[in-house]
Amino acid sequence: MRNRQKNTNCVVTLKKKDLGRPTPVTASLHRAVDGRPAAGTGLGGIERGSFKYYAGPVYVQATGALRLGNARRTESCVFWAGSTSRDVDPGKWMHCNSARGDDDAARRS
Repeated sequence: MRNRQKNTNCVVTLKKKDLGRPTPVTASLHRAVDGRPAAGTGLGGIERGSFKYYAGPVYVQATGALRLGNARRTESCVFWAGSTSRDVDPGKWMHCNSARGDDDAARRS
């Protein structure tokens, strides 16, 4: 989900089965850099553990400049994923935010 007023994206993974019983759930959200999920402070995160109903929310800045070493650049895409098992691919789905505010559709990477 995207909050245009706060310029953030957020992801939550909701369980369908075993509600009320702690089981493995993961929510992952990362800024995209060069078409890949980025790692580092402020670039994304993963919440994983045993939860009764959901994992998350995980938040990341939606659009704007990133500082990578000495370089400053604008990136507007995020990778997101979720799982109700122990494994998750942190770059399974990608979503690009438009600078105008009208978001492109999510697409599988």
